[in-house]
Amino acid sequence: LQPLLQGCVWLRSLLQGLSPSLQWAPAHLPAQNRRAPPWQVPLGVGWGREEGSTLCGLEGDWLEDLVWGQNSPLEGGAAPNRVFDCLPGTPKPLIWVEPGSVVPREAHIHFCCRSPWRSGSFQLWRDGGCLFQINASREQADVCFPKSLAAAGSYSCRYSQGLHWSELSAPLQLLVTGHFSKPSLRGAPSTVVAARDTVTFLCQALRSYHNPKFMFSLLKAGVPHPVQHQSPEGDVANFTLPSVKAEDAGNYSCIYSVGERSSSPSDALQLKVTGERRAWKQRLRDESWGS
Repeated sequence: LQPLLQGCVWLRSLLQGLSPSLQWAPAHLPAQNRRAPPWQVPLGVGWGREEGSTLCGLEGDWLEDLVWGQNSPLEGGAAPNRVFDCLPGTPKPLIWVEPGSVVPREAHIHFCCRSPWRSGSFQLWRDGGCLFQINASREQADVCFPKSLAAAGSYSCRYSQGLHWSELSAPLQLLVTGHFSKPSLRGAPSTVVAARDTVTFLCQALRSYHNPKFMFSLLKAGVPHPVQHQSPEGDVANFTLPSVKAEDAGNYSCIYSVGERSSSPSDALQLKVTGERRAWKQRLRDESWGS
């Protein structure tokens, strides 16, 4: 292996008594999963529990000498020079992405992670694998990872506190649009409603012969993340905004996704929230125009 510049290594043992597996995820290569022979956990290493399994992180210059089958630190050789264990119960960090969690293809984004206190190291994870690690020159409360080309998936982050890693943040779903034709969007009973009324947005995908399982997302201009998600049985999603307020007014659009691919956004639809009298008059006008 080449010296590791950016990446993460962790050990996981699913059941007590079974040998753990080593998973290596440098920034520029996909994660590798290999079985390791039985080994002894060095004294002083604590094990955190995550979703029913134990999880421990390792890093250091020893990785450049890590060769399976000979001179492996896990086969009775020298122990790694730094061992990090996950510490359950530590406050989770906050993850966000700029410019937002719904972006077009070819967009460049960067993820940021914020811990409740100053930390020396941060990790970015995607779909259960560690993508990138930043070792800050000085401890800081938040960090932004380098810009990268948008890739759809579920992202999270964590931070180190001393020799302990926090739990992963709540996941953030990144949606990349432009893979399918745009859906249609309309409002019912109208896009001009009175305060405290209910409005429903109907988003319809193009019909498909393969009948895939769609996930629909309602978007609002100026909001960096979807307002709502739905996974209906058919190709139409109903997004309901109950008891609307003045701040609900704005331009809405929708997308649909199949797996990690999302459609282009629908044409924007403007929602106006007015007083009861004005909304009633507008409804009558809409009905007369439609007749």
